[in-house]
Amino acid sequence: MKKERGITLITLVVTITILIILASIATYSGISVVNSSKFTAFTTELKTMQAKVNSIYEEDKTIEMGDAITGNAEEQANKVFAELAQDQTTGITDKTGYRYWSKDLIKQLGIDGVEQDFFVNIQKRSVVSYEGLNYEGKTYYTLSQIPNSSYNVEYEENQEKPTFDTKLEKLSDNKWRVNIINIQYNGYINKWQVKYRLKDANYWNTTEETSFVITEKGDYEIYIQNGNVVSETKVVETNAKVGKIVTDVNKEYTNNGTAVIPVGFMIVPGLDNVEEGLVISDSIEDTEENTNAKVAKGNQFVWIPVTNRSKYIRNTSYENTSVSQSAYTDKDYLPDSIQPDVSGAVATGTKTIDQVIGEINENAEREQVVSKGGFYIARYEAGRETIDGEKAVSKKDVTVWGAPTIEKAKETSKAFINNENVKSALISGIQWDMAMEFITRNPLRKDGMGNNYDVTKAETSEEGSRHKGSSVGMEVTGNNKADKVCNIYDLEGNAYEYVAEKNTSDTSYPFVSRGGGYNRKYQASYRFSASSGLPSGGFRLALYVM
Repeated sequence: MKKERGITLITLVVTITILIILASIATYSGISVVNSSKFTAFTTELKTMQAKVNSIYEEDKTIEMGDAITGNAEEQANKVFAELAQDQTTGITDKTGYRYWSKDLIKQLGIDGVEQDFFVNIQKRSVVSYEGLNYEGKTYYTLSQIPNSSYNVEYEENQEKPTFDTKLEKLSDNKWRVNIINIQYNGYINKWQVKYRLKDANYWNTTEETSFVITEKGDYEIYIQNGNVVSETKVVETNAKVGKIVTDVNKEYTNNGTAVIPVGFMIVPGLDNVEEGLVISDSIEDTEENTNAKVAKGNQFVWIPVTNRSKYIRNTSYENTSVSQSAYTDKDYLPDSIQPDVSGAVATGTKTIDQVIGEINENAEREQVVSKGGFYIARYEAGRETIDGEKAVSKKDVTVWGAPTIEKAKETSKAFINNENVKSALISGIQWDMAMEFITRNPLRKDGMGNNYDVTKAETSEEGSRHKGSSVGMEVTGNNKADKVCNIYDLEGNAYEYVAEKNTSDTSYPFVSRGGGYNRKYQASYRFSASSGLPSGGFRLALYVM
């Protein structure tokens, strides 16, 4: 019998079916690749626009660019923002504040590689695509909607949440950079979105960078996310908080005046009014209500506001006749980081080299204080502490550092603290005067006994006296409640205090002391000549905010 040769009908049908399936797969794969490429290009344009808007915001957040949303743009905006309001990942609720950016405007701004229109809100740093892009059944308009797959992320649902730290960097008076650092996560994620907003704001800003700039004071909520992987929310503060140690950068605080709170210090609860004498401490345990020995270990300082350069001068009405009115600032009292270059200083007329250098340093001090809006005066006379070696402190209930040489007072004062945020020094004569004027203009200048405190008149009453008499001797710091004004202690009693000032009228007493002592009824503003190592003398620290 003759055998049949060739392809049977069944074989032909199977072959054709397989070819159709393969063609379908190839077509689907091709379409998928095209769609993926379009989505990648779309995402790139969003990132490019977002980077430009961030840059514009950092230059001037109040600027408006683009056209008002009207006509066809308004009709499209109503559609787009209605969809966005349904997507909780965007934080966008309506089109308020957005403007229309055409392709022509985008090109004029020098933004390359962008081929679509956008709606932009510079104040919110928000970028929204005009038409969006449909990808795998969903239309995308913003970066915050980008799915996990676009970030090459692998994770398991039961993994712990990511963690991160923040570092605040002050750029100017009203500008800070927030850095996201130390991101920790067990899964593999090579890209994070950072979400942040001013606390209680009704929208979240989004950035794909690990740092961003803020230009409004307040508390900022921050978290990082990648799709379903979301961290806890952290709060970054640009202003100091009462009872909380300041970290990272010096922070401002406002309460009947403005003060700068340096890193490592906090505002003491109950003593947070600038006008009445704001008190800071380097111990988190310090409170005005709890002043026992445990809490007294904190160093405390009082803010003296100074904003007018022309008024930062010595008050010659405080002079004693034994001290020449040509007394000048001690030439080497300033911290090294503030001292100007005086190598070219020369004597002129009747002034010596030391006098010329002293005046140069005086100007440097003035510029430093006025530029920061004030300085800190130690709340207490310098105490002597030997727990960790011999050092000066500004603490309550500590033995006064009595009878120091002027050289020891300057050296010890500069060694009190040394970091990039604050510097210490022996208080200058001008700073003492500024403290007197701060007290004088204060309507609440009552002492701890409720009596009026006049810095130009010595208190003479025996009851609650600020002058205990030579038979009593010096008390520990901060013990005399009558000698307390604007939260500063021991200005009129206890020890006379050296200041960084020279007396040119008497070579036997070339130094200057201020205030009263336990055995003499001198007023707080009193200036008199002194020798080095005065038996009833002491000194007081000052802090410069850097």
